[in-house]
Parts: sequence; structure tokens; C-alpha cells
Amino acid sequence: MADRAIFKGTISLGGLISIPMKIVKATSDHDVAFHEYHVADGARVGRQKVCKGCSNDLTDADIVKGLEVTKGKVVTFTAQELATLPLKSSKTIEIERFVLAEELSPLMFEEAAYYITPEPGGEKAFALVVKGMQKAQKVAIGKIALRQREHVCSLLPTVRGGLLMSLMYFSDEIREMPQVQGMLVAEDELELIGQVIKRYSKPFEHAQFKDDYNEALKVLIAAKMSGQTVVAASAPAPTMDLKSALQSLLQQ
Repeated sequence: MADRAIFKGTISLGGLISIPMKIVKATSDHDVAFHEYHVADGARVGRQKVCKGCSNDLTDADIVKGLEVTKGKVVTFTAQELATLPLKSSKTIEIERFVLAEELSPLMFEEAAYYITPEPGGEKAFALVVKGMQKAQKVAIGKIALRQREHVCSLLPTVRGGLLMSLMYFSDEIREMPQVQGMLVAEDELELIGQVIKRYSKPFEHAQFKDDYNEALKVLIAAKMSGQTVVAASAPAPTMDLKSALQSLLQQ
């Protein structure tokens, strides 16, 4: 089954090149879906929406979004009204510049990632932009409105001819890193940690990393069903003798 497009619009370059495209999610999670149950009778806990004024149960059709602009003064909006926001990025990714990938810090990126592919009529222009970015080894930066807010976004060309879009935070959304207290490090310890890093250095193979949380959860579920008890893993104590620990790592 084809992935459902979460966004259809255009990529615009310089106001003269417009490429019709669609966006689909690039990832899917396999989290265990917990529900909530009443401990007294085991019944499922609902998620009813209740009006705090009249105490009536509400459906989605009864609800609009709103913002309290001053005390007691609320401005409300329907979904249709929000869709009319005079915002170019609600329909178009306007490429504002091309940058080197190393200019971008991982801290700038939100979790979500998406694939962009061309819609009919945009295939040639899309391919030209992707190949041009690959040749120049550049990443495109623009803005897009998704999930009822605007984001900075990066567009990275992929080996399969598409674009990988990553949502980014605005600069004022990123908190400053706390100051870390500096400590004196002995030269022989620095030499040892260098040897350990070299020993543990190897190519990144994504498929080797498995979801241990889900596996542990399955063990816990099986234990609960059979009346057994699972002992929680204990956290290791802080290492006090760093030099001995580093030497031991090198001997493994």
C-alpha cells in the first residue's frame, strides 16, 4: 500500500522554478501501545472531552481552537479559518539558500523526517535540482508549515533520487548548553582514552542496533501472565579508578 501524503504543494526556487511535490513520513515506530485501565475493576479508561462550563460531553464537531488574548477574552478559530492563514509555507517550500551539511548541528533538528518525491509534471525539474545538489554537495534550506506551525527545514538529496526533509528548530527555540565544570586530565589517561576510542572505532551499521526496550517489555508481559517477578536492571556505580578501567578495556 502506498504511503499517504501528509503534504502536497510545491518546491520553489528563486520564485521562477516551481516543482509540484508530495511529502510522506520517512519513519515508522514500533512502540507498544499501552492503554489505561481502572485498577479497581480493570475497565478501560476513556478519553471523554467535557466542557468545563456546562459539564456536557463534547464531540470534535463541538470544538474549535482558541487563544486567550487578554483575561477572559478568547479568540476562536475553526479548522477552515486556520487553513486560510496568509502563509506561503502552507503550500510551498521556498528554498532560501544552499549550505554545506557540516554547517548544520544535530541540535538544530526535530525528530520527524520525511521523504519528498515529485508529482506529475515536476519530474524533470525535481531531478535537475536533486542532481545539482548532489554535484555541489549542498543541502537546501527553506521553510514549511506543518502540524499547525511553521518550521525551518533542510532538504538533503538521497541516493535514490529523492529528497529527505528534516524539520528544524528556530534559533530562539534552542536552549544554551549548561556550563560543564572543567577538570584536569593527566596525559597518560588521555593517551589511554585515545587507545580505547581507537579500539572501539568502527563503521556505523544501523541494522545492528535493536530495540531492547520492546524486547524487555515482552519479557515483562510474559512474566506478568505467568505470575513471575522480573528483577529490574541496576545502574552501574560511577567509575572511581579511571586509569585501571581504561587499561582493563584495552585488555578485553
